[in-house]
Order: sequence, then C-alpha cells, then structure tokens
Amino acid sequence: IKTAENHLNKYIDEKLQEWNLTEDKLVVVGFSQGAMMAMHVMPRREKTCAGIIAYSGLLMSSDKLSTEAKSKMPILAMHGEDDEVVSPHYLSLVEQGFSNAGYEIETIMRTNLGHGIDYVGISRGVQFACECLK
Repeated sequence: IKTAENHLNKYIDEKLQEWNLTEDKLVVVGFSQGAMMAMHVMPRREKTCAGIIAYSGLLMSSDKLSTEAKSKMPILAMHGEDDEVVSPHYLSLVEQGFSNAGYEIETIMRTNLGHGIDYVGISRGVQFACECLK
C-alpha cells in the first residue's frame, strides 16, 4: 500500500497543480480499490481535501488512522448489501474506524445492489460533493 500511496499522492499533487486547484476544492471519489485508496491516503495528507466519497470499499489500517491522520474531511461511504466482491459488513467497519478517529461520516447500505453503484448512490454522491464544496 505504501508504494501505491506514494504514486497516488504524486498524481494528486500533479493534477492539483495542472488544474490550479487547492485541496479544499477537491472531492475524491473511489470505487472498490479506489475507495480503499481514497480512504487510506486522503486523511494522511497534510492538507485537507473537501471530502471523500467511497463506493464499495473497506478501510485499511483503521487501527492506525487516529495516529497517522493529518487531516479530517467529511466522508460518504456506500455499499451494496448484495456485494459479492467486497463484503457488505465492511461498511460498518468503515463507519466505526472513521467515527473512532473523530471523522464526520455518513454511510448508506443499498438494498438489492451488488458490487456496483446505482442511481441513488450517484445522486447522493453528487449532492454530497456539492455540500462539501460550499
């Protein structure tokens, strides 16, 4: 994860510079492994992004989050109750890990959804991003 973390941080820094944006104007959205990386990397960055939207992911190294976190942003995590790739029980662990570390987190479990994103997930994600960027 450290190697991927370094590459992702470099990529984010390059894109922020390219787009002439500050991190407070950045909402990071990830699905599956992308959600896992977003939830791992963004709290460990020096500057706080506007928010994280995580679809069907799990929180890696949740036991280290309180001590390794450098920034706090609002988080929206969603999961399908029929997810066959990333077990739905991870959603409660995501909520617990971030809550224990003092983060504001909203979680949504979607019925009749497997490993994917549905219309409700997209709609709430857009709404959440707008809230984060106000």
